Formats: sequence, C-alpha cells, structure tokens
Amino acid sequence: MSDKVNDPQHYHIAGIECKDLIEDRSNRAIGYYWGNAMKYLVRAGEKDGESFLEAIKKAHRNLTYLIEWLEE
Repeated sequence: MSDKVNDPQHYHIAGIECKDLIEDRSNRAIGYYWGNAMKYLVRAGEKDGESFLEAIKKAHRNLTYLIEWLEE
C-alpha cells in the first residue's frame, strides 16, 4: 500500500517526484510549498475520501519541505 501523505504515487512521473522537479526548475519553491500547505489546511476534511488528519499531514509535509528549502 502506498503512503498517500509522504509518498503519493500520482506525484511520480517517469521516475521523478513532482517536488524534486519544482525545486530543480524553479526559484518559486517557497511560494509553492507555502501555498500547498495553506490549500491543505483550508480544505481539511472537505475533500471526498480524504480525512481531516490526512489533509493536516499533507500540510505538515509541505511545511517541512519549506523549512528544509529555507535551511539549505
């Protein structure tokens, strides 16, 4: 079973993870991660098939990416 929060398979294309492509190709990673975190927080518990906890974990994952990006 895939990890829907930390390793969603639908974000892997041709062996490349979406976040890695964004970091490598864009100086806008900060806005991307911040925006994604806010998206998950705002819609937490509202998306069909996604629990409130799962959405919060996804927001946390994006904030972790943002922190790592800023610390580099």
